[in-house]
Amino acid sequence: MVNLRADTRESIAKLTLMDDIFMNKVFENDTERTALLLRIILNNDKIKVVKAVTQQKLKNLSGHDLQLDILAQEENGKLFNVEVQNHSSGAAARRARYHLSLLDAHSLPKGEVYQKLPDNYVIFITQYDVLKGGLPIYHINRRIEENNVAFADGSH
Repeated sequence: MVNLRADTRESIAKLTLMDDIFMNKVFENDTERTALLLRIILNNDKIKVVKAVTQQKLKNLSGHDLQLDILAQEENGKLFNVEVQNHSSGAAARRARYHLSLLDAHSLPKGEVYQKLPDNYVIFITQYDVLKGGLPIYHINRRIEENNVAFADGSH
């Protein structure tokens, strides 16, 4: 056992999964733990993660790069980006849209048909209810306004 100073032990004891450094260590390369998190959030016991990485960088040659907190992949290619945000400003709707767009752009190899684009999910875990609807969780999917039918483009 490593002998840690009292102030170091106290600092570690205060860490939660909302702290980037701790969250990274908890989920780093851990497919089972990541799958459990996704199963709980998406209420889907069938999720099977085959790859999970933390702090994955997505380069964008013509714009803003992204540093993803958690990037997980299912065997069917479906991708999940989980972002932990302590501050409400970090969970802006347009930020989620940008994350999804860059995730999509990196999911379809050049020359592939659009039908090969996998379903992709961007999940923001926030300390506070940034949407202010009084709900513990929000599932956001696109719908056709005129008939309220799901627009099944694979974005979540």
